[in-house]
Amino acid sequence: MSQSQTVRSFWAPVVLALTLCFSLLLGAGAGLAQDQTASPDYDNWLTFVDRVEEVFERDEAKEVTLQRLRSELIGYRDKFNSAENVNRTQVDQVAKQISALGPVPEDGESDPPEVALRRQQLSDQMASLNAPMLRANEAYVQADALVSRVDRTIRDRAARETLSRGPSPLNLLNWGAPLADVEAVVVQLWSEARANLASEEDTNTILGNTPAAIAALLLGMVLVFRPRAWALHFEPTIGRVKSKASRRLLRLLSALLQLALPWGGLVLILQAINLTGVLGITGSATLYSLGVFGLCVITGIWLVRQMFPLDDDGDSPFGFKPSRMAFARWISTILVITLSLGRGFSAMSEQVDLPELSENFLFFPLTVVSSYALFLIARIFKRNYRHVTGSSDEVSFMARVHVVLANLGMAIGLFAPVAGAVGYLALSERLIFASGFSFLLFGLVAVLQRGVDEFYDLVFPPETPNESALLPTLVGAALGLASLPFLVLLWGGRVTDLTEAWTKFKAGLVVGGVTVSPGVIFSFLLVFMAMLIATRVLQSALRNTILPKTKLDLGARTALDSGIGYIGVFLAGLIAFTTAGIDLSSLAILASALAVGIGFGLQTIVSNFVSGIILLIERPVSEGDWIEVSGQMGIVKRISVRATRIETFDRTDVIVPNADLVSGMVTNWTRGNLIGRAIVPVRVAFDSDTRQVERILNEIAEDQPLVVMNPAPQILFRGIGEHALNFEVRVILRDVNFLLNVQSDINHAIAKRFAEEGIVIPFPQRDIWLRGGEGLAQVAARDGQGAKFGPYQPLAQTAAQFDSGGDGGDGDH
Repeated sequence: MSQSQTVRSFWAPVVLALTLCFSLLLGAGAGLAQDQTASPDYDNWLTFVDRVEEVFERDEAKEVTLQRLRSELIGYRDKFNSAENVNRTQVDQVAKQISALGPVPEDGESDPPEVALRRQQLSDQMASLNAPMLRANEAYVQADALVSRVDRTIRDRAARETLSRGPSPLNLLNWGAPLADVEAVVVQLWSEARANLASEEDTNTILGNTPAAIAALLLGMVLVFRPRAWALHFEPTIGRVKSKASRRLLRLLSALLQLALPWGGLVLILQAINLTGVLGITGSATLYSLGVFGLCVITGIWLVRQMFPLDDDGDSPFGFKPSRMAFARWISTILVITLSLGRGFSAMSEQVDLPELSENFLFFPLTVVSSYALFLIARIFKRNYRHVTGSSDEVSFMARVHVVLANLGMAIGLFAPVAGAVGYLALSERLIFASGFSFLLFGLVAVLQRGVDEFYDLVFPPETPNESALLPTLVGAALGLASLPFLVLLWGGRVTDLTEAWTKFKAGLVVGGVTVSPGVIFSFLLVFMAMLIATRVLQSALRNTILPKTKLDLGARTALDSGIGYIGVFLAGLIAFTTAGIDLSSLAILASALAVGIGFGLQTIVSNFVSGIILLIERPVSEGDWIEVSGQMGIVKRISVRATRIETFDRTDVIVPNADLVSGMVTNWTRGNLIGRAIVPVRVAFDSDTRQVERILNEIAEDQPLVVMNPAPQILFRGIGEHALNFEVRVILRDVNFLLNVQSDINHAIAKRFAEEGIVIPFPQRDIWLRGGEGLAQVAARDGQGAKFGPYQPLAQTAAQFDSGGDGGDGDH
């Protein structure tokens, strides 16, 4: 395949994308209805197959002939595909009738005569209905195989042409034929122009069109070369606009006008040249190639300016520094001009039927210049991202991709001219022009991604600088996927290859006996989402309208709401699988393997899930309960399918796995009712009147408004402690949620009453006996620090007296 064929297919995906969209819509509709078409003509099919086989045996057909045969094969294949389902409804009906008769009797047994007769009739009818479907399936398989064979033949020929070696362009003797072909084209142009000017009538017509041609030419040149100057002139005015959204909108409009106005100017220039009337057939081909060249140059330079802005404050989508953008812009412009020259030249060679050898030779200088420009651009990209890849902790994925592509671009920039110099001209052209247009395609994707990011930031301003959102990232990924068909075409793929891949994709992929296709996926998602939305609507209606009017408590209402949600999701999945036609029995092996995985790797998650269901059914813990589990105390806020969220009294959230609530020890302070007990310990001095203390504590307890009188408060004398007499106040509260408040109020009242009644609240006391007090005094005197021990001399003397006259023991009092 020549370079002209590669570049010619660059815009083909636009039509391809529309075709694929309509195919998806039509394919989804076709999957919902049976195609009741007439039976294909199999006699004509067999005759056509013989003709195709003969073409393959001769192996002399041109690519145009093979493409025509392929189109006819595709038509036959579509007819056979439709005929495969012609009796599908009747077959399903008869299959249900046979199933209703029961299983086939085993050996030695037989059906009743009436059932056996009916079974035989239905079996004959089933065979009759399946016969045309089986024949259509056989023909479909044969047609599909022939299509693949045609594609393989075309690809093999293209590969041989690309890898074929010809004369070297470095040998000047080999340039005779290409230059002669160019001279012939120039002579033909001059001959056509002279012939058109020889006629007096044509000359008068040309003179009459001259004013309009000059006006169109001048206006076209203004529109081609002046929009950038106009944009720079109005930039300060745009910068003074206060609204940020308005500024971005005006700059977007300015950028689009810098592309649209030169396009219009190019059309006027071409029309002005055409109005002269001096062009013949070859001149019209030249004018067409000039238009292609101009269109590519205008679009390419506009894209380069978006990738590497001229403005000092402009941001490059590749993150280039301003110091590098000027050089990158200059080199990219050279690459655009050489690629545009190649595109225009290939368009002209198609029109004038230039020999392939001459075309390859004339492309070689462009290949050399393009290779040099590509090498420099790749080196700039590599240097720009070198600092990013230097830190191992913050290496971004896109930076690595840029570095890898830059290395590949440098390698191609070095290899392509060498390959062309030794005679592999077709390979050299393919590599360098595909790489150049790929670079521009990546730039277009980056510019569009930047536009999406700016638009999203304008509509939804980020809370923090440099914050990345999910939606623009997903759009960028979608843009990257949308560019893949263009890359396939640039690197030698054909539109038919993409359409064939799309056909295979629509047919579906068989996984475990289940066919997964776009129609199946679309049907599954549509039904599942519809059922899920219906479940959520039902939950909302119950939660907000019906359940509040019942006598169920909050926990029961929450459990019922969650249970309906789980059942709804399960039914949504089951109905979606059934509607999509997915046979779940075919996934038995996969389900078994998944069960083993659950048994080992997911047992904790499954245990929490089952525990969550148990919590919702038995309701030992409900939302709003005050519980204590694993040393954590708080209010249950939400019971989900895996864990329960508890809000502690210091306002922190604790996530507790449901399995801990089912298998562990849980204290529920508010289960069933809010009544609870409060205990307040009290200590008094040894000389206190115990009965007086009991009376005072009882009065304090009975004065609390939340304390119930039945059962009455209890004042217990718990015993004589080491330093005090220990009492305990035990009361029953109407609402245990106020436990801490009641304990605090009781303590306040106790402190006040004890102070009024003269009852002492003791504190621990301890007498310490020290041995060796004389030694301490001697050490202090020796070091000259005796003055510091002056206040402690009585203690030293007491210790000395104890040591001299006592029993040498120590103890506590």
